[in-house]
Amino acid sequence: MNGPLDRVVAAALNHVVGQAPWAQAALLKHTGNTAAFVVAPFEFALSIDAAGTFQAAGETETPDLRVELTPGAAARVATGQVLLSEVARIDGDAAFGATLRQLAQNLRWDYEEDLSKVVGDIAAHRAAGMLRSLAAWPRSAGERIGQAAAEFATEEAQLMPSRHEFEAWLADVDRLRDDAERLEKRIARLEAAAR
Repeated sequence: MNGPLDRVVAAALNHVVGQAPWAQAALLKHTGNTAAFVVAPFEFALSIDAAGTFQAAGETETPDLRVELTPGAAARVATGQVLLSEVARIDGDAAFGATLRQLAQNLRWDYEEDLSKVVGDIAAHRAAGMLRSLAAWPRSAGERIGQAAAEFATEEAQLMPSRHEFEAWLADVDRLRDDAERLEKRIARLEAAAR
């Protein structure tokens, strides 16, 4: 393997790991381990070096762990919609896999800090706020569309009963059940008296 993609991914991950000393300490426990990642059509392999950082794996290294993701699943993991363990096929060293899963779930890139070094604190803060709003937009838009559809179905199109109508119907069902139970008891008493 050891291609350009391996080196680029290793450099990006090391930048993020460098911002979290706990992550580097966790990786130190797996010095010498290699993980192969397959996100079709891409494949890359990374090893953990003696400093607790990632490096491109050598051509002859056999992976201790193999992680396979579809491109869509990789995007959902990257945006935090799902956990890596929910969508990835992971085979190999369980302890190494658990460490990488912990990193994937808890390690976050502080892009605002990096951006502030280029454009300054205020501009970076505003840009980061815009990015957060942009990232939250699909979820909030989905919630608003769902609320509008529910309101339309209950109020405008009368496809579903309103809350008041539904509660009245439940009360009628309870009353009917109670009446039926009283009727059963009365019938049982009449049958007992007729014997």
